[in-house]
Amino acid sequence: MMSLFTIPLLDRYIIKQLIKPWIISLCLCSILGEVIGISFEQVQLITERDFPFQATFQVHLLKFPAFVSLGLPFSLLIATMITYDKLSQNNEIIALKCSGIRLIRLVVPALIFSLIITILMFLFNALIVPSTNYQAAMIIENEFQIERNNLQKYHRKNIIYQNFSFTNQSQILTYLIIADRFDGQKLHGITALKYQKQYLHKIIMASSAVWDRQLKLWILADGQQQIITHHGSHSQLSHFRQLALPIDQNLLDYVQNYRDNREMSLPELYRWLNILRGSNDLLKIRQLQINIQERYTLPFSCIVFTFLGGILGCNQSNKINEISLVIVIIIGYQAIQFITTSLCITGLIPIELGIWFPNIIGLSLSGIFLNNEQ
Repeated sequence: MMSLFTIPLLDRYIIKQLIKPWIISLCLCSILGEVIGISFEQVQLITERDFPFQATFQVHLLKFPAFVSLGLPFSLLIATMITYDKLSQNNEIIALKCSGIRLIRLVVPALIFSLIITILMFLFNALIVPSTNYQAAMIIENEFQIERNNLQKYHRKNIIYQNFSFTNQSQILTYLIIADRFDGQKLHGITALKYQKQYLHKIIMASSAVWDRQLKLWILADGQQQIITHHGSHSQLSHFRQLALPIDQNLLDYVQNYRDNREMSLPELYRWLNILRGSNDLLKIRQLQINIQERYTLPFSCIVFTFLGGILGCNQSNKINEISLVIVIIIGYQAIQFITTSLCITGLIPIELGIWFPNIIGLSLSGIFLNNEQ
């Protein structure tokens, strides 16, 4: 009795032909990406800033998973084009077609293989790449004795944060927090505007504020508060040495986040997005939403490139050199991705549409080429 999981002979044959060129292509794409991506920078660090060779080697090893991830889709494109072009040149494609096997059926083994790679790549990006990116950054910063919270991009100044309450699936602004800076322990120069029923109810000013981990509240020090009536007049001005402010830990997480998006896992990105929404920093919010979508689109592009590479490899009328065609496809894909990402950042197009658009184009072209070959 044939097992339910027995792989048909045709599928085994095509996958076997695909594995070797895929491994070679993946190695080449990953190494080339790393050389272009960080090697020139590392050489400059060694020659100009006496960066230790051992630390440089560790950084290369830790950054390599990220470049493997970036090279996976392109390696599948190259491998499928080589594999199916070889089958086509040996007239195996024609023989299989004459046996009544449709072209889409011939590409199915490669698509199944790419689906497995897509799932593994998604897990790889979620579990390994963010951690190794962070460790690589830490090695560089430790060698140069850099405190991350002092770096310009992590240094919190002119902080604006909104705190919301949620009722009946609607969000209501409760506090607007404005602070001059965060020194790693305290917020300084605090102005808190408390809203009640969408009206400004209280203005609180304090010299500093610190998060109390036991009470889970912000404790304001040396300030004053003033109640605002519904008519807009000021009343009941009072001073305080300490005052508890009922704002959750999201404000602390916002000012204490010292990780780049590339150093956070997908759940951490989603949590950071929820925190960042309170900052009203639209540019950072869009950049984070783009990064989250890319965590899905990059693995899915493995399927897109496999489908496209398989169809083009079977096209016997294609006289263009394989390498030239691969370069054109990769450059075209990257160009479209750059344009749509830029439009997403400026808010001209929806983020989901813009980030998925290159894959949509790839699938559409594959469908058109498939229809022409039938």
